[in-house]
Amino acid sequence: FAALAVFILLTLSSFLYILSKKIKVPFAVSLLLGGVIISLIIQETSFHIFDNFNFSPDIIFYVFLPTLIFESAYHIRAHNFKKVLSEISILAVFGLLLSIAIIGSGLHFIINLPWEVAFLFGSLISATDPVAVLAIFKEVQSPKKLTTIIESESLLNDGTALVLVQFFIKIIVIGGGLSITLPLLFTETLILSKSLLFGVFIGAIAGFVFSLLIPAFSSAKNVQMTLSLILAHVTFLISEGIFGVSGILATLVAGLIMGNFGRRRLKKETRKSFSEIWIFLGFISNSLVFILLGMKIGEINLFSYWQEIIISFILVSIIARPISVFTSFFISNLFRKKEKKITLPYQIITVVSGLRGALAAAAVLLVPSDFAYQELLISITAGVILLTFIINATTIKWFLKKLKINTFTPSELVQQVKMQILINEKTVKYIKELLGKKYISKEIYDKIIKNYNEKNNNFFDIFKKLTKDSKNSNEEMEIGIKKYCLGVELRIYRKLLPDHEISEKCYLRLRDDVFRQRDIISRSSIIDIKNASMVNNKIAPEIVKNIELPELLKKNTFICFTWEKINKWRKRYSISERLKHYRARRIASWKVLMSLKDLYDNHSIFKNSEIIKNIYCQYQEWHKSTEKELERINDDYPEISEKIRLSFIKKTCLRQEKKSEISFFENGFISEKIKKNIDEMIEAEEIRETKESI
Repeated sequence: FAALAVFILLTLSSFLYILSKKIKVPFAVSLLLGGVIISLIIQETSFHIFDNFNFSPDIIFYVFLPTLIFESAYHIRAHNFKKVLSEISILAVFGLLLSIAIIGSGLHFIINLPWEVAFLFGSLISATDPVAVLAIFKEVQSPKKLTTIIESESLLNDGTALVLVQFFIKIIVIGGGLSITLPLLFTETLILSKSLLFGVFIGAIAGFVFSLLIPAFSSAKNVQMTLSLILAHVTFLISEGIFGVSGILATLVAGLIMGNFGRRRLKKETRKSFSEIWIFLGFISNSLVFILLGMKIGEINLFSYWQEIIISFILVSIIARPISVFTSFFISNLFRKKEKKITLPYQIITVVSGLRGALAAAAVLLVPSDFAYQELLISITAGVILLTFIINATTIKWFLKKLKINTFTPSELVQQVKMQILINEKTVKYIKELLGKKYISKEIYDKIIKNYNEKNNNFFDIFKKLTKDSKNSNEEMEIGIKKYCLGVELRIYRKLLPDHEISEKCYLRLRDDVFRQRDIISRSSIIDIKNASMVNNKIAPEIVKNIELPELLKKNTFICFTWEKINKWRKRYSISERLKHYRARRIASWKVLMSLKDLYDNHSIFKNSEIIKNIYCQYQEWHKSTEKELERINDDYPEISEKIRLSFIKKTCLRQEKKSEISFFENGFISEKIKKNIDEMIEAEEIRETKESI
């Protein structure tokens, strides 16, 4: 019956998802309210199927929480995370402590709660849960910086809040109300610091180990998925159960490393599968967590504590949250340049997005049942969770609209119309191909072409109006095209890494330069091609020189021989890195040139564009200089160069073999038995080539 209850709840959550989309209510809110209604129905009808189905902290901590944390961390990009690390660190530590102090003090003076109990509630209710907000952000495509701040703050302060909750329960409840002295505070602060630091350490080790292990099973996707589940849950269980440190932070760090360092090593199809499976697992976990949370709230007589709930909600959402957020951002902005400061609209959205959810509910259930204030704590926690979901989650869209965070800039409007014109022209080209193959008749072709021509004429009129009204239309177009070129470059580098055609170090050097160029372009109204070239800053690795041994060690023949071998290996490695770097640059620049030529030749909006011509010339010069450097390396180090180039060609041929084999199998030319045998041979050859190249 418990298993059946799970599937009944998943069925209901699926219908609630569809309903929430139609009535435009956040999915998490509909789940929460749905859970409350289910609970009330069960109480009235005695629906026995849910009799032994309880909302326990163990389910949250050991099943759902690792999944939710890992899924969120896996999808956070490290370069976005690093940009706001100082802000979220201050929010998750100083902001959290300030919030606890305000909530605890308020409850002590207003409803006469003992200091310790008031601070316990402040700790557990300060863990934010922005699931509903992030779902809205995804729906309306909010800026990545804002999304990263909200999501990362929640992940970090959950870990800190949970450790503080465990501290207060240990001191106040289990310890029988021990008096909080300075030595005790000092000792517990050391324990807290150890929990956080060792949690990060364990997560980092697990993340790096599995990031190297998972790509090794490229031929077995099921094994890769299983290993990722093990990484998420075992990291949490080992941290919490064996070492007694923060499992949340351990899983967070492991997810961040796997989502960035490990993800780059996965093939394109595997990356897509990973993302899909973790989004699916996140959906199931969120669905069950919030519907169970709603059912738990439905069991509590909230009306008995309505005054305490209202006071707690005001303290949590209207007083503590704004003060802690605004103060934290004020501190972080003191150390930021003007263009990197967190703006007031972003700060307001951060305040509104401070929902409380599953972690707070699970944390309050850790309080022993024989504790005098348990019923009060559960009631006001459930009430605050319900109010933050109903009020905050349903008003976030209004705030986004009023603060104009998601409104299109003139540049984005021009870009959208441009893209619609390009899409229509590509579609017209495809229709012409269908006519040439006689897949459609001339009559149908004429009707469709007429329709697309009318649409494009309308878009052209809008485009001319927008560019005429815009003072910097040429500058905006130049910035857009340059960002497009950098995007093409980055896609090539990402493609070369999983095939071991460039090393991790080489990839990071090229990738970071693309990000740096993007930031320069985003901050500039216009970039002078001569003075701020996009393509002359990609610094290549230098070829190392031999390091001489001290005179005393030269007398030892073995040391001299070993040192000579080390110098030889270092030199070969640095030559190999330099060759791979310039080869990647040549491939990327050639791909950019072909993309620019396609825009110039096949799309009317870019016909005779001086901007395209200038950027094309710039990349052409870069491509030529890259080829010259490759020729110089080939001439100076022919033996090493020949071996590396031969390895690249072999890998290219193996990929082509794989494509041909898949094509023959899909067309029924070979059986599955033959396909499997060919797969094994190609895989063995790929492993051999990879080992040789590494």
